[in-house]
Amino acid sequence: MDTVYRLVGYDRTSEFLEERHDIPQSKAVAAKRAAGIALANDELMGDWPLSDAQARAIAALINSSIDLDDREYFLEPYSVVDDVPHRPGNVHAA
Repeated sequence: MDTVYRLVGYDRTSEFLEERHDIPQSKAVAAKRAAGIALANDELMGDWPLSDAQARAIAALINSSIDLDDREYFLEPYSVVDDVPHRPGNVHAA
C-alpha cells in the first residue's frame, strides 16, 4: 500500500475542509522535511498540524496559493490500495 500526501486547509471558524493540494510523490520527502517531520518516520499515522511558515513552505514547494488568514493547514497522508488501478477516486484516508 502506497502513501500519498496532501496539504489541506480547514476553515478556522467552521472547521470544514476548504481546500486540498496533492503533493507529488517526488516532493513528499521535502514536504515532510518542511513540516518538521523526522524522516525516520516513513509514513504519518494521521494529520500533521502545520504552522503558517510550514504551510507556506509546502505551498511554495508545490506551486500552490493558500489562504493563511482564514485557514489552518495540515499535512495529511492517504493510502492508495495497491490492487486497485491508480486513478482519481481510489485514494482513501489513512
